[in-house]
Amino acid sequence: MRVVLLQAELGHRDQAVHVAGGLFKQDLEAAGFETSAWLVPAAGAAELAKKIPDAPLFLLDSIFPLRHARAVQAAVAPQAVVAVGGPNAVQHLLRASVPLVIDGSGRGAVLALAKAVRSCTQAGRGPMPSPSELAAVPNLIYRSGWPSEPSNLLYEAADFFADDEPSTDLFPFEPDLVWNHPDPGRDPEAWRNGPSVVASFGCVYNPPLRDYEPPKLPKHLSASAAQRIQTRYL
Repeated sequence: MRVVLLQAELGHRDQAVHVAGGLFKQDLEAAGFETSAWLVPAAGAAELAKKIPDAPLFLLDSIFPLRHARAVQAAVAPQAVVAVGGPNAVQHLLRASVPLVIDGSGRGAVLALAKAVRSCTQAGRGPMPSPSELAAVPNLIYRSGWPSEPSNLLYEAADFFADDEPSTDLFPFEPDLVWNHPDPGRDPEAWRNGPSVVASFGCVYNPPLRDYEPPKLPKHLSASAAQRIQTRYL
């Protein structure tokens, strides 16, 4: 099964890939998944997503502006599962129509989600796992009923890994930082340009504090999701 990883390029075309995505890529391939990893301008992500065939799972970095994350979701859903992870993932959940976000340690969550999607597709049920299967993916906050019941806006929180053992999320530390790019003129050595060494727990464990405003919790959060967000961000 193929998993597509998309990271937004917000600075310049020679920007390096975040280490977290490189770790996810290596973990997925070691577990037998095919990956297609792209560093792309945010504005072109939706068009690129439509051109990548047979990808039941898309993983987006939350550095994508909200409108572009929504555009990717619209381009590939309901045929694909789209999950957002990173320091702003909860904001995507609360403000945009994304059904899944990974909040906290990401490596175990990404693998568990990919395996759940693979099981569903192999069983002929479509890529989206059932609520009970999503509940088994740690560090996941998800919308129940998506996409078959889009009017059901109740978000649930799965069980969470402990935040006090970073070594399990750091090692093995073998990130693959050489990703595809739609611009053929990009420096082929750009991946060496100071990649963000945060691993999968780094910036995720440090919510942005500059001009930080606590998110307003909407009524459609379940008790478990509201408690998780209040504990970490409020």
